[in-house]
Amino acid sequence: MSTVKTVKYQVGTDGTSTNNFTIYQPDPPDGTMRIGVGNADSPTEIAQFTSSGLNASALTGTLPAIDASSLTNIPAANLTGTLPALDGSSLTGIASIGVGQTWQNLTSSRALGTTYTNSTGSPIMFAVTVNTTATTNSKASISVDGLVVARTYPYASGVYTPMFAIVPNGSTYGASNVSNTTLNRWTELR
Repeated sequence: MSTVKTVKYQVGTDGTSTNNFTIYQPDPPDGTMRIGVGNADSPTEIAQFTSSGLNASALTGTLPAIDASSLTNIPAANLTGTLPALDGSSLTGIASIGVGQTWQNLTSSRALGTTYTNSTGSPIMFAVTVNTTATTNSKASISVDGLVVARTYPYASGVYTPMFAIVPNGSTYGASNVSNTTLNRWTELR
């Protein structure tokens, strides 16, 4: 087995320097290894590695599109400047509304005046449609964590009125018949 020791190693011998890469250590050495585009005599740095791995804070320029599934343990503080486009389908562990969720009709298992808890692990959206049963003083509301986030006051009998809200994971939610309304439909994006 042989050991090659050098400060700069050029990969490629193309006449156009931008078709070559150079792996090098700066002078004086600072405990990093760098990769640059160009010939060994004057590479332009594109990445820097320490004994802990890629130094994301040293990335410069506009980065190419990358497969986000290979990104792990990068501190948010190191993500600055122009970042590459990410394909959201490969992101995991991020609770997002609508990602991996479908609308479900829960009318038969939900009731006005009852409080429910979102224990799905992600935010959800719920939509409630009420029907007014009187020509005056019809009111309904929806709440998240006890706070009324939407209210309706239709002043005609037989009016269908929708209300919508997003519910964070772990939060409580519900709909109330304040006066003269009945539940028509309850759907949730979960």
